Amino acid sequence: MSFLERLYLLMKDRDIKKNALCKTLEINGNSFVNWENRGTLPSAEILIKLANYFGVTSDYLLGLDDVPNRNIQLSEDKWRLLKMYDLLTDMEKGEILGELKMLTRDIPMAAAARSTDNSIPTKPNIDNLDDIPTMDEE
Repeated sequence: MSFLERLYLLMKDRDIKKNALCKTLEINGNSFVNWENRGTLPSAEILIKLANYFGVTSDYLLGLDDVPNRNIQLSEDKWRLLKMYDLLTDMEKGEILGELKMLTRDIPMAAAARSTDNSIPTKPNIDNLDDIPTMDEE
């Protein structure tokens, strides 16, 4: 996805028009026209403004990364689950997702979205997959 496609997607998600975005971020409207018509990229200064406004990385905006924001903080258990999930084949991932859907089908979305842990979790230091506890170790 190109810079412009990502920008349009973010604007659509925020329901903001070009003129409003330019005014809010103090961007010259001609810059936007150049991005659209000439395929140019924004200056570093404008790129930073856009990234901060939309809460994404500049790498995401430029198409260098498909993850909008890598500053997501997860609990240690969630990081362990993600590491284990990454080890699975596509077929095994499909089976796990199916099981999760079955297990969570009766949980109201509001309850699922609530967090019972008010602390700010941080990424555990797991440099080696051997450091991930197995079900038998817990």
